[in-house]
Amino acid sequence: LPNSIGDLSNSLEMLSVSKNQLIGTIPKEIGSLRNLTLLSLAVNNLNGNIPSTLGEIKSLQRLYLRGNNYHGSIPNEICLLSNLGKLYAEQNKLSGSIPSCIENLRGLQVMKLCQNKLTFIPSSLWNLETLRNLNLAFNSLGGSLDPK
Repeated sequence: LPNSIGDLSNSLEMLSVSKNQLIGTIPKEIGSLRNLTLLSLAVNNLNGNIPSTLGEIKSLQRLYLRGNNYHGSIPNEICLLSNLGKLYAEQNKLSGSIPSCIENLRGLQVMKLCQNKLTFIPSSLWNLETLRNLNLAFNSLGGSLDPK
């Protein structure tokens, strides 16, 4: 994806380039697309970290990142996406913890993070009252599922 992706129209509401053969990283300029409600980059050959600038897309409702080679941790800035209803980031190499601020995503209904290298589930996850579908299978999770 070119850095110039941030130059796309500010009125752009949906960007879907799934199931292609894109390579490289998600440019930080993606955060300039402030009116996106859907961002789908799934099933490509993208790698690198998930940029913290994704948190600047406040209108984002659906984020599809599955089936790539993203690594590193899930940035805390993901918690700024107050309108996010669906997060699909399975089949990557994400590691570390699910951010404890995840409870800020009050409208989150679906979160699929299976087939990564995540190691910790924060107790704040259990505060998501709207969550209907949670898949954390095939990670490196340890500890307790007790919400206390």
